[in-house]
Amino acid sequence: MLEVSDLTIADRYRLLEKLGEGGMGTVYRALDRLTGQYVALKQVAVAHAKTSGHTDALHYALAQEFKVLASLRHPNIISVLDYGFDEEPYFTLELLENAQSFVAYAQQKSLPEQVELFIQLLQALTYLHRRGILHRDLKPSNVLIMEDQVKVLDFGLAIAREHLEADDGIVGTLFYAAPEIILRSPASVASDLYAVGVMLYQLFAGDLPFRTTGNKYALMVKITNSEPDYFPLTDSPLRGVIEKLLQKTPADRYADATDVINALCDATGAAHPPETSAVRESFLQAAHFVGREFEYSILQEALNNAAAGHGTTWIIGGESGVGKSRLVEELRTQALIEGALVLRGQAIAEGGLPYQIWRDAIRRLVLHTQLSDFAASVLKPLVPDIERLLGRDVGNSPEIDAQSLQFRLLAVIESLFEQQHGLVVLLLEDLHWADESLILLSRLYELAQRSPLLIVGTYRDDERPKLPDEYPSLQYMKLDRLTPDAIEKLSESMLGEIGKSPDVVELLNRETEGNVFFIVEVVRALAEASGQLADVGQHPLPAHVFAGGMRAVIQRRLDKVPDSARRLMTIAAVVGRELDLPILHSIIPTMNMEDWLQQVATVIEARDNDYRFAHDKLREGILDNIAEADRRSIHREIASTIEAIYPDSPEQFAALAYHWGETQNAIKTVHSATRAGEQALRSGSYRDAIRLFEQALALVDQAGMNNYQLSNLHHLMGEAYWGQTDMLQSRQSHIKALRLLGWDSAR
Repeated sequence: MLEVSDLTIADRYRLLEKLGEGGMGTVYRALDRLTGQYVALKQVAVAHAKTSGHTDALHYALAQEFKVLASLRHPNIISVLDYGFDEEPYFTLELLENAQSFVAYAQQKSLPEQVELFIQLLQALTYLHRRGILHRDLKPSNVLIMEDQVKVLDFGLAIAREHLEADDGIVGTLFYAAPEIILRSPASVASDLYAVGVMLYQLFAGDLPFRTTGNKYALMVKITNSEPDYFPLTDSPLRGVIEKLLQKTPADRYADATDVINALCDATGAAHPPETSAVRESFLQAAHFVGREFEYSILQEALNNAAAGHGTTWIIGGESGVGKSRLVEELRTQALIEGALVLRGQAIAEGGLPYQIWRDAIRRLVLHTQLSDFAASVLKPLVPDIERLLGRDVGNSPEIDAQSLQFRLLAVIESLFEQQHGLVVLLLEDLHWADESLILLSRLYELAQRSPLLIVGTYRDDERPKLPDEYPSLQYMKLDRLTPDAIEKLSESMLGEIGKSPDVVELLNRETEGNVFFIVEVVRALAEASGQLADVGQHPLPAHVFAGGMRAVIQRRLDKVPDSARRLMTIAAVVGRELDLPILHSIIPTMNMEDWLQQVATVIEARDNDYRFAHDKLREGILDNIAEADRRSIHREIASTIEAIYPDSPEQFAALAYHWGETQNAIKTVHSATRAGEQALRSGSYRDAIRLFEQALALVDQAGMNNYQLSNLHHLMGEAYWGQTDMLQSRQSHIKALRLLGWDSAR
C-alpha cells in the first residue's frame, strides 16, 4: 500500500495509505484526528469535470447525494460520516477492514449461505427503493462483505458519474447494465434488480452473462438483443429466478426486491427471513423528514444569510420527542453541503465538565485554527488532549486572579470563532441543562451578527420554559406536534402504501396527537404485533395501542432488549447518555461489544463515530427501574472502573464526584468533588466550582476532614465567589478558612 501519512484533509483526516483508485477518485485509509478512529476517505476526482466545465454541476450532484447518504441507516448499507471540500470533494465512511467483494466471498460459501448473502443485499435494496433511491451501479465491487455481513456502497456517486463519464449516455458498469439503460431509458427498480440477476448468474454460472472480445458497442448489442447461455445453470434451483431477473423488458422482471427474496427462498427451500430489529429500525429511525418544511425554510434562510456574512442565533423549544434533534440533523446535513464547518455540542444532566456544551466544538476549532502558544495554554483546561491535536507541547497559562480568568477564557474562545473565514454552523443541544456556559452564547450572539456564523440551540420548553426570557435578543422557534397530513407522510415513509390508509393514519393521530417519538413507537408496536412492517394493516387495527402514557411506551420498548444485554444497558444508562465503551467493556469484559450494540439497536444509535441512547427518555426509563440499592452498587462499579482505566484524568473528576456521591462514600466524594471544583475554578466556571465545593463541604463530618483540608476548601470557595464578584460571600469564605488555621479576626 502507498504510504501518504504526510497528507491531511480538512485539517482533520490524516491519510495513511491508499486502498484503491478508479475513475471516480481514490479511497484512503485515514485517521480521524478528532476521534482517534480510522475511517475510509474517498476523494472524488474532478479533473475531467474541470476540463469539461462541469465542476459546479458535479459539486451540486455530490452535495445532493451526500444529503441522501447521510439520512440512511441500515445494517447492510455503509454509513457515511462526513462530507466536504478540500481541493477535491471527499466523503468519509465507516472503514471495512479486510472486506471482500460480493462474488469472490460468496464463491467460498454453501448454497444456503449464498442465498442468505443475496437476501441481505436485497433487503438493502428494499430499503433504498422504499425511500425512492436507486443504486444505478450495482456490481460485486460495490457490495462488500465482512464477517458474513453485506455492505452496499458507492450508490451515492452514481448520479455524479453523469458529469464525469457517460460520454455514451451510460451511467454504471456496462457488464451489469440493464438493456433499457443501454437504450437510454431512465434507471429504475427493475434495472437495479437486473444487476442482481447478473451477479446471481456470475456466481452460479461461473461467468458473466455476456462478454465480447470486440469493443463495448458489440457488448451493448449482445445485452440488448441476445439471451444468456443458461446451460451452466441447468441443475441450479435458481435458474428460474435468474431468468426472470434477466428479462429484456423491465415489466417482465420481479416487481420489487421483496419479491426476489421470496422467490429465492421458494426456489431453494430456505426459510423466509424474519424482519430483524435492525432492519425494522432502519425504516423507523431514518424515515423521511416531514412536517417541518416551514421551520426548515426559516433555518435554510438563516443559513444563506450567514453564508453572506449576516449570522443569527436561534433557540428551538419543544416538548421531549417532538422532533428537535431531527430538525437540527437536517440542518447539519445542509450546512455540510454548503461547505460549512459544522460544530456540535450537547449539555448533560449530571457529571458534566465545565463548559461541557462547548468542548466538542472547541476541540474541532483547535484543529482548524492556527493557535498561538498563549491561546493554546488558555484552552488546555477545556481541551486536555490539545498537545496531541496540535502536535506540539503546550505549557500552562499564566496565573491571574479569579475575576480575570473567566474573561480571558471567554475572550480566547470568542477569538477562535472570529478567526474562521468561512461559514460556521454551531449546533447546541439540550440547552435546558446548560447553566453558566451559556454566558458564551450571549457573547457569540454579538459576533454572529457581523460574521458567517449561524448558531442553533435546542431545549425542552416543558423543563425550562423561561429560557427565551433569559436571552431575549435570540431568535426563538417553537416546534409543535405534527399535523394529520404530516403524520400521513411519516407513516407512508415507514410503512409504504399501507401507511396512507385512513385507518392507520387515524389511529396514529388518535394515539399520538402528533408527537414524533410516540408515532414511531406506535408503528413499532403495530409491526411487532403483525410480524413485520409490511404486514401492518393486513389485519384489523386495535382501538388502542398503548395505555399508561409515555412511561408505558418507553417500558415496552425497553422490554424488547434481550435479557442477556440488559445489565450492560442499565450500566450504560447510569454512565450517561453518551456511551463510554471502554468503561462498559471493562465492567463486563466477556461481552462482545459489537454483538451487544446489535442487541440494543432499538435503544442505542450511532452518532459521529460514537454511540448514545437514541432518546434521553429511553435512558430515563431505564434509570426509573433501578432499585436504590442496585443503583448505588452500579455507581460504585462505574466509579471504581473510571479510576482504574482513567487514572488521575481531569476529564473524569466531575464524573467521579457524581458517581461517588451517589454511592454515599463521603471520603471519595469529597476528594473527587474538590478536584473537580479546582478544575472548574481554573476554567473560570465559577458556578460549577461553587456547586462542587458545596458538595464536598456537606460531607465534611462523614469524611473526617482535618482543619487544614477544610480550610483549603473554604479558601477555594472564596476564590470561586471572588470570580463571581460576590465579595461578601468571598470574604466570609476566606475568613472561615483563616479561622480554621488559628487566625482570629478580632486580633
